[in-house]
Amino acid sequence: MTYDRGREMARHQNLSERTGLKVYFAPPAQPLGTWHQREHQRPLAPITAINKRLREEFAKLRVEINEDKSRMVDLAKGESFGFLGFEYRRVLSFQRKWRPRYTPKLKKRTALFAKLKEIFRQFISWPVEVVIERINPILRGWVNYFRVGHSSSCFTMVKEWVERKVRRHLMRARGRRGFGWKRWSSTWFYDQLGLFNDYKLRRWSGAKVAPARRRRLQLRPPRPRRPVSPKRPKTLRRS
Repeated sequence: MTYDRGREMARHQNLSERTGLKVYFAPPAQPLGTWHQREHQRPLAPITAINKRLREEFAKLRVEINEDKSRMVDLAKGESFGFLGFEYRRVLSFQRKWRPRYTPKLKKRTALFAKLKEIFRQFISWPVEVVIERINPILRGWVNYFRVGHSSSCFTMVKEWVERKVRRHLMRARGRRGFGWKRWSSTWFYDQLGLFNDYKLRRWSGAKVAPARRRRLQLRPPRPRRPVSPKRPKTLRRS
């Protein structure tokens, strides 16, 4: 079963003849939605055949499957699965269409916080510029990896957590309590101290479509501008 309808799946008949498996396509705009009526009546038949054939091919390659980390899930029943640090599940969009949603796993975010806490603990008496120089590469690498998913809420939490830790570091150096909300603004940490602030998301679709669209825009002739009528000079009226 595949949700891809691109050119690489145009020869699905040859694939079926070589592997002995049938290829099933999902309806348009529903990659994780309902299947065709014939396949929906027997949803486990193609899945069981694919699972069996994959295990046979893996056995030929002498690849062992980790049964503890391998399982079959049903996204239609609200189940989810983790893969490469993301948590995948099926959600209903505002347009009333089913779509996949993948967010950073909770343990990945917990591991990030634990690593940053260790740096703040080791450099508790060092200047804040040194601490920021240490944590910026870690934040940049973690965010660049997870920025392709639906990570906006997770990024907001990470950003607020890091800012509070830096504020607490400065207040502790001055022997005071609190976080210094009235003493320093948030922009001061990012503009003056150089704290990492690039938490924007990126989509795979933009990375694929943007170059082709850019070439089309370069080949397209510029649109003619409308002539602008000259403004009439203002005249002063005598009272």
